[in-house]
Amino acid sequence: MSSAAASPLHQHVFGHGPQAIYGLHGWGGDHNTFAPLERLIPAGYRILSPDMPGYGASAPPERWDIPSIAREIARDMEPVPGGPMIFLGNCSGALLGLYAVMLAPHRFRRLVLIDPFAWMPWYFRVFTVPGGEIPYYSTFANPLGRLIANASLSRRMETETGMVTSFGSVNHAVTLRYLRLLGGIRGVDDFAALRLPVDIVHGERTFQAIRDGLSRWRRIWPHLKVHELKGAAHLPIQEAPEELARVLFAG
Repeated sequence: MSSAAASPLHQHVFGHGPQAIYGLHGWGGDHNTFAPLERLIPAGYRILSPDMPGYGASAPPERWDIPSIAREIARDMEPVPGGPMIFLGNCSGALLGLYAVMLAPHRFRRLVLIDPFAWMPWYFRVFTVPGGEIPYYSTFANPLGRLIANASLSRRMETETGMVTSFGSVNHAVTLRYLRLLGGIRGVDDFAALRLPVDIVHGERTFQAIRDGLSRWRRIWPHLKVHELKGAAHLPIQEAPEELARVLFAG
């Protein structure tokens, strides 16, 4: 695993092949989100994995709004050499990345979205309303709160690592700002103009809201292919990397 040079965002590269896959992590993650796929990358591929603005080693965005963040991601995509890329977005990284892809759709030949929400369910939206920072910090910044949250989400996890365990080391001001930005997304209709081949991959035991949202994705993309990974929950990259790799590297 080596660092990529001259990137506006802190970026790592997994693999060495000519076909670039641009991978964006989800809420509270960083470039290491895609590390479980490293051993499964065929010789012809590489995954470019940046820390999104404000996450990991990347500086905060110029402005805390979706257009600014999308522009910074698009600038990171622009210098990638070679032909059209595959976009790989994990959870909320899929949504934010799609805004960036829309700024440069000619750079991509395919979209692969992992467990994307078509809308923000109430159990996340509660943290975005005025005063929502209080329950947010009680849940995600407090060790006891994380323990309770992991217990309540245990059915949505196949791995022994809790879904919110990583929040013990994140910048909570950043994650809360991202959550509020995501709460302002109007809906998947924003992406209807994209006419690329697209696959959605979700775990068999993921959130019901993700499963219910598939009809909205299909409405804007009738050509959509959906793949359910047996036994996996909301963390397919960790829980079912072999099955995910079969979809990702199939075309």
